[in-house]
Amino acid sequence: MKNNKITNNFLKKIVGPDNLDLVKQIIKQIESKVKTSKEIQKKIKIESDETTINKLLCRLNEYSIVTYEINKDPETKEEDKFWKFDEKIFNEKLEEFQNLNEIINNPIPTHFLEENVDETDLEYVKSIIMTLVDGVDTDEAIHEITGIKLNTVRKLLYKLHDASIATYKRNKDPETQWFTYTWKFDKEEYIKKISEFYNKELNEKEELLNNLENNLYFVCCMDQEHFKGDYTESSEYEFYCPVCDYELEPYDAKNEKSSLKRNITTGKRNFKKFEDAINNQ
Repeated sequence: MKNNKITNNFLKKIVGPDNLDLVKQIIKQIESKVKTSKEIQKKIKIESDETTINKLLCRLNEYSIVTYEINKDPETKEEDKFWKFDEKIFNEKLEEFQNLNEIINNPIPTHFLEENVDETDLEYVKSIIMTLVDGVDTDEAIHEITGIKLNTVRKLLYKLHDASIATYKRNKDPETQWFTYTWKFDKEEYIKKISEFYNKELNEKEELLNNLENNLYFVCCMDQEHFKGDYTESSEYEFYCPVCDYELEPYDAKNEKSSLKRNITTGKRNFKKFEDAINNQ
């Protein structure tokens, strides 16, 4: 199994971000012919109980990435599962995942999600979105699949709702009188939000680049962080820094313009990948 970003993203989709390192070690042990969950537990470097390992093996088995055969001990008559990693199926599933990975983990939707959730929750919210895409529609089920704490799942579902990319229906159980919520990912609204976010950022960068290319800027000769302004603004201070009163000098915008051009080009390339993935989904 290759160890790269898309592999990691795919495994996070299956078992959640917090279980990534553990599931990678489980697969590595199966690849090296360690067969049973008990043997795997002894070999892996991450402390974990056999129940958790079996749960993750079952998740991988749902995707047919790992399969098993029942083996019966001739003496004790006890049965055990002998696990096997199917690299061919894994690579096929990885190929199928390419479009979804681009839709969720592309830098542009990543930056959009960063605007809506805390940095510590970014990987969690991506995992929740991918689970919703798979048709999982309750917070309890998402928690069970991803291993993300239930309170975190609920908090982030409402964050997605506030961003208008997830909707819910509320139903009352006639017996318990408790309310249950079923959630749905709004793909069309998500695409719209990402597109609006990208175009807004692109316009801001292109406007800044245009200003740098068509205007003369001045900065404080002692510390550029003190002041930066165009000719009109600088002349209002008679070309002296309003912070430290040292002279202003012409700003060399070469590096900033080059950086902006690269950023704009990269952004356009990433958005094209995002659009292609949407069209191929």
